[in-house]
Amino acid sequence: MKLWHKVALLLAIPFACQIGFVCYLYNVVAETGMEAQRANRARQMVVHLSALLKIIVDANQDIADNGWNDFVRKQSQTRQRFVSELSILDKVAAVNTSELESLNRIKMQVASGLQCLALAEPLVVRGEFEESRQYLEQLKTVNMGLSGEIERTIEQMREIEETSPATQVLSMARLQQLLIIGCSTNLLITLFLLVIFNRSTAARFAQLMDNTRRYASCMPLHAPLAGNDEIAELDRVFNKMTAALTLAAQREREQQLELDKVKQDFVLMVSHDLMTPLSSVKNFLEMQSSGLYKIDEPGKRLLPPLLQSLARLEALVNGLLDLDRFEAGQLTLVLTDVKLSQLLQQSFEAVRLLAEQQVVSVTVPETTAVFIGDTDRLVQVLVNLTANAIKFSPAHSSVVLSVLETFDFIEIRVTDQGRGIPAELQSAIFEKFRQVTASDASEKGGRGLGLPICKAIVEAHGGSIGVESELGKGSTFWFKLPRVPVSARVTTS
Repeated sequence: MKLWHKVALLLAIPFACQIGFVCYLYNVVAETGMEAQRANRARQMVVHLSALLKIIVDANQDIADNGWNDFVRKQSQTRQRFVSELSILDKVAAVNTSELESLNRIKMQVASGLQCLALAEPLVVRGEFEESRQYLEQLKTVNMGLSGEIERTIEQMREIEETSPATQVLSMARLQQLLIIGCSTNLLITLFLLVIFNRSTAARFAQLMDNTRRYASCMPLHAPLAGNDEIAELDRVFNKMTAALTLAAQREREQQLELDKVKQDFVLMVSHDLMTPLSSVKNFLEMQSSGLYKIDEPGKRLLPPLLQSLARLEALVNGLLDLDRFEAGQLTLVLTDVKLSQLLQQSFEAVRLLAEQQVVSVTVPETTAVFIGDTDRLVQVLVNLTANAIKFSPAHSSVVLSVLETFDFIEIRVTDQGRGIPAELQSAIFEKFRQVTASDASEKGGRGLGLPICKAIVEAHGGSIGVESELGKGSTFWFKLPRVPVSARVTTS
């Protein structure tokens, strides 16, 4: 059975039970309402039947007080009162057969009485009083029958009035019982279906979720789920996916091992096969520059550019080797007490000549801060940031070094007045071989390794590094160092 079939069944059965219960409940409520309407009709009929009795009593009293002849002359008032009350009773009893039958008998009696009055009226008008008295006797007989019929009907209506409250109370009690039974039954059916659904569906979902956790923990997966529903299909797809991912991860590990071997071979080649001849050539050129060997003037003029090119190549090779050690986690920090003022001064001395050549002033702050770190590596970071600031600053501008101190951290900032860095490149420039523009390598002499090395050194100290820049207004490179690196909190070199 498909999952949506199970869900539809889980919803349909309680819904159908609820519909049936609501229909039955509606019938009970309707019966209660009809009983209340019946009691209300009975009360109204008692009122108006009592009014009919009063009309009869008033008529008898009028005959006794004023005489038959006078009553016959004024019969129109009595007739109107009878007609008015009977019309009201017709409306009240219009929906009940038994009440209509009683009312019809009363109307027949009233019609007989009114007919007696109608026949007696012409005789009274002509003065034939003795002849009209025969209708008086008939009227008395009619009144006695009418009074009896009205009294019987009133008794029936009063009985309904008296029994209706009890019937309504029983109906309300029945209604309450039905509510309790219906709600309980619906709840039990829902719980029963939920238990079944949980066994057949939720447990399968639980196994699927457990498979995801097992895969994340590199544990073997459960056996594939049986069935043809969506959960089983999802489980089969998940198993195929995990198998494909496992195979891909295995291939990736094999490729990574091959890349690591190639990288190790490359680093070994650079460190042994390239650095050795570079050092030999550099030493030879330095000896040539010192006059150890005789060389003509054109040759001497070529020596400084050659030495500069060798220095750049050596710096590039050393940067590659440093990055390899950083990425391999082989960076060793020699932690000592560092006086920040000396660190700033050493860095300034290293870039003084470059600043003079670029006609850029460098401002170094005074500070008494002391922290724990690797002096040589931090000088490397600060020299790199300051040299970059000088190279990218216009002539006659200034580069400002500043220090922010807190209880736990020291932040060093290098601010220039250069061209600035676009916001989308401010994170990317700390990646290997990334520069702001492609022409920077030829114009400024960089290779995109300085900032990645700075980032590795700062993070090895447990710090962070970043840049704040706005195009056309300059940049501020900063790095924040803990006063005590994490590695130094265990042991200090």
